[in-house]
Amino acid sequence: AAGAGGKASTPAPTMLEDLQEPFNFDHEYLFQDALRTEAGGEVQWAIVEAEHPITSVDGALLIASHLDTDINLNSCRLAFYGRLLTDLDPAEGLARLRVFKHKSKQGQIDRVQDAQT
Repeated sequence: AAGAGGKASTPAPTMLEDLQEPFNFDHEYLFQDALRTEAGGEVQWAIVEAEHPITSVDGALLIASHLDTDINLNSCRLAFYGRLLTDLDPAEGLARLRVFKHKSKQGQIDRVQDAQT
């Protein structure tokens, strides 16, 4: 959950990967199913959609935690953190992003016929 002004919201992050920095709406970003847990050289971006608007400034630190876990457990409740780059209008901002997924299909050819067979 991410809190702002005493209200908690459960953000739904969409993860994107890009080999270039800084963030630019003209770049293409690879969609990822989840937050990467291992350290790597690639930059990972997140689109965080909250249940209600959150007032913030560009560059603010966003910290999201798992509030649904047992507080008596000896575990980290930190889900993710990062700096806010910009706010996006859901109707217009998401359409500006160029996000793609790698897709492939595999098949097998049983028989090939030409016009004379």
